[in-house]
Amino acid sequence: MPTDVPIYQYTGALDNGGETVELSRPGVVDPDGTVPWVVVDSVKYNNKAPWPVGADGTGRSIAKISPGLYTNDPANWQLGSLTAPPAAPMARKLRWSTWVRPSPW
Repeated sequence: MPTDVPIYQYTGALDNGGETVELSRPGVVDPDGTVPWVVVDSVKYNNKAPWPVGADGTGRSIAKISPGLYTNDPANWQLGSLTAPPAAPMARKLRWSTWVRPSPW
């Protein structure tokens, strides 16, 4: 990976019951100096079928099957590896040259 690609570590906590997560980047600066945020990708996951349910409370994650697939479709996700002991805080490394901000929903 090129050394100029930022890698961010998410140290917050995602809702085990599901929520909307957005990946955003800064847009073109408006004439008044405001920098809008542009949503690059978004997913509204859940801990119930049709989402992979084996991750709920087990310390496992869900993982997108392929980066090119539509993100907000449960069929494009599978049970991931064990990322932390159950009930422990999890961290996820983001490998995109963008910034993450909380979703307003």
